[in-house]
Amino acid sequence: MSTGYTKPQWHELREDLKLIAELPERINEYKRTRLLEILVYIDQERENRLIHIYHLLDVQPGSTFEHWAENVSSVFNLNQLNALKDFIINHLNIKRAQRSKDQEHPEIITQVFKTGGFEVFNYLDEHFTALNNIPTIKYTVLYFFLEGKHVYPNKSKFIVFVQSYCKNSLKDRTFSKIESDYNTHPNFKNHKPKLTSLYYEYLETSKS
Repeated sequence: MSTGYTKPQWHELREDLKLIAELPERINEYKRTRLLEILVYIDQERENRLIHIYHLLDVQPGSTFEHWAENVSSVFNLNQLNALKDFIINHLNIKRAQRSKDQEHPEIITQVFKTGGFEVFNYLDEHFTALNNIPTIKYTVLYFFLEGKHVYPNKSKFIVFVQSYCKNSLKDRTFSKIESDYNTHPNFKNHKPKLTSLYYEYLETSKS
C-alpha cells in the first residue's frame, strides 16, 4: 500500500546535505525520515570515495590514504562525509533520547500541557538560548510567554514539570516559584520578540 511519500532523488539529498554543511543549525528543519535518507546518501558517497582512493593508492604507491581522504571529492571529500555522518547520527541520537525522556514523565506532561504545548515548549527550550546561564529566569520567561498561548493550566504544575524534566538545565539551581506579573518585567519584554519569532518558526517547521 502506498504511503503517499515520494522518495527523494539523489541530487535532492545532496542539496539537503550541502545546506546542512553550510549552516549546521538547519538540521533542526529536517524530519527524522529525511535525515535517515541523507545518511543512506552519505554511505553511498563514502563508498564511491573509498573505491576511488584505493584505486589511486594502487597507481600511486607513494601517496597516502590521508592525502586522498582530504583531496578526492565530488562536492564532499571523505573526511567531510565522515564528519557530516557523525553530526547527523549524533543529532538523531539526541532526539531519540529526548523522546525517551518524554516518556519518563507522561503524567506531569499531560497535566501541564494541552495538545501541542509540550512540543512548543521543547522547541523554545532548545532554541531560546539567551538565558541558558540563568535558567530560573529562562523558565519564568518561557512560562509567561506560553501562558498567553493557553498551554499551561497553572504555575504550580509547571514548576513541578521544570523541576523534573529540566533538571539538568537548571544546573543545581532551585526553581520553586514564578514571580507574579513577570510579563510586565523589562527582561520579559526584551526577550519576547525573539520568542515570538521562534514560536512562529516552530509553527512553520511543524507543518513540513
